[in-house]
Amino acid sequence: MDYYYVKQFLEYFPATSRFQNVIISSSSNENESNNVLTKDQLINVMKLHESIESSVSEYDGKEYTFTDLCTVAGG
Repeated sequence: MDYYYVKQFLEYFPATSRFQNVIISSSSNENESNNVLTKDQLINVMKLHESIESSVSEYDGKEYTFTDLCTVAGG
């Protein structure tokens, strides 16, 4: 890989950055679909995202928001 791109990547995402993923699955009963791409399921996922995004965490007496804990991407 070209050193320039590695250097640029590390400038945007320093070694202290971590990527987190959430995998959404659907549990259903006999009358529901397993499709996670339905409007209702996507609305539920968006509610989860909004909950995470608006939460405040406390560590060692200091409060942190979602944006405090995220690495700014794209410079």
